[in-house]
Amino acid sequence: MRLFANIILSALTIFSFSQYCAAQQQFGIKIGMATANQSWDYSTAGLDLDNNSRAGLDIGVFYLMYDGESFDIIPEIRYIQKGTSADFINTNIGQIVTLEPRADYLTITPMIKKTVPIWINPYFLAGPRLDVLLGTNSEQFFDTFEKLRFLDFGVTLGAGFDFPFNDQFYFLTEFRYEPSFINAYQTDNLEVKNTAFSVLIGLAYTR
Repeated sequence: MRLFANIILSALTIFSFSQYCAAQQQFGIKIGMATANQSWDYSTAGLDLDNNSRAGLDIGVFYLMYDGESFDIIPEIRYIQKGTSADFINTNIGQIVTLEPRADYLTITPMIKKTVPIWINPYFLAGPRLDVLLGTNSEQFFDTFEKLRFLDFGVTLGAGFDFPFNDQFYFLTEFRYEPSFINAYQTDNLEVKNTAFSVLIGLAYTR
């Protein structure tokens, strides 16, 4: 909880500093579920990991830094749980067990937002993404998760809808695809790369 509180305080500090750049002050919170997975590419023939996606928390805050006629600039800071899952046979009990190793990231994303001005305000998002590794829980899933890179880099692509309550508040729902451009883990024999899909809801306040 202390770590999460520090994340929120840091985000509010950054967004408060940038408030003088905006013609219209707007900030809000988003929360939802991330469906994350990893590609495990082995260079050795015959080696393969039959892994699947895992569900995790995705929560963050955002601020309207630039309110333009054609597009908006909206930086975000989020906490997101990534990782993967895979089934293994436990020889001690003779059953299949599912391991879901997790990697927690602080995500910093300055995005361009393009809104179509109709009733439900559909919009599109795009921007670069920097992930800072906060911690891992390997669940005895090899030692790979203990050696993930501290920084990950990729892109955020998304779309959503705004539902205004009045002139100050609006509700939003959003869908995102976030692939990484670099490997989170790499050796001569193995390359691991993160990917995540997120479904978010949020509330924004304008003043």
